[in-house]
Amino acid sequence: MVKVISADGIKRDVDCIGCAIEEGMIKVIGDNIFKTKHFSVQQDYEVPIPGFIVISSKRHIVGFADFNEQEEKEFIRLFCQLRRIMKKTLKINYVDLLCAEKTIESRVNPSHFHIALLPNHSWMTDKSYSEILEYARKNMKTKPNLLKVREAALQIKEALSSFK
Repeated sequence: MVKVISADGIKRDVDCIGCAIEEGMIKVIGDNIFKTKHFSVQQDYEVPIPGFIVISSKRHIVGFADFNEQEEKEFIRLFCQLRRIMKKTLKINYVDLLCAEKTIESRVNPSHFHIALLPNHSWMTDKSYSEILEYARKNMKTKPNLLKVREAALQIKEALSSFK
């Protein structure tokens, strides 16, 4: 079991974070943004930074080396389209990609591969990733900011609705 705390402060024990998000046990701000045959796109479930988007596999795989040919093609198309939307719609010029094949759950079983697109905002300058994420967890769970996070997620959702 893994203890998770969502951005809206709800605590849960789950076996697999990816499955819990897919099944709706963990609510993400803005709901699930988009789903393809092999992947889901959502706002990060615990860190309320507007435009902090995660692409995760629907099946339990560790990383890129486990993609089948369909997943490879679908992922790169989805990733590129999402990044274009973030740049055009949310005016996010730069992102940092956060990806680790070793996850909390992977100590026992493979988890859902996921990669996060962390927008570069001016307040993040000269901070490490851990400082950014910790700051956001502690200080950005305000109603006005959560509304910004939701709005960004909904804008991406709307823009991705034409993706095929």
